[in-house]
Amino acid sequence: MQAKDRYFWMVAGWSNRSATVNGTSFSIWVSPEFVKVAKSIEMTPDIKANFQRNAQSIIQDAGWEVRAMGPEQWAQFGEYGLMHFAVPGSATGLDWDMQNDRPEEDGAMFVPHNVDSFMQQSALMGIWLHWTQFVDRHDSPLP
Repeated sequence: MQAKDRYFWMVAGWSNRSATVNGTSFSIWVSPEFVKVAKSIEMTPDIKANFQRNAQSIIQDAGWEVRAMGPEQWAQFGEYGLMHFAVPGSATGLDWDMQNDRPEEDGAMFVPHNVDSFMQQSALMGIWLHWTQFVDRHDSPLP
């Protein structure tokens, strides 16, 4: 959660149970203010490539042996910044819920897809935390 009063995010449904029929997963809700700040960041090719490298490092630190396979393997960006992020598995990741057509007024939700293990869940949270720190740095005034 963001310490500043300007914006915040919230995790819903975090579970450390082993995979069940429904798997182990979580959603992330972000406030309208967070959406606006993320949307304002210019995501240059260099910034995207650096984010991909950092996401891959998080995934490797979680215990997977991986190698980069493409420019948007672990994270995909769109109008509101990070829109999808993934870890190894069967199309495993969190996706921006496109059903809300007013994210700058209502906030937005990232919803899980095929998150079946605590290892996947933890790596996804690591990537999410990396994104929130990135957004926070871009929202803070320079000294």
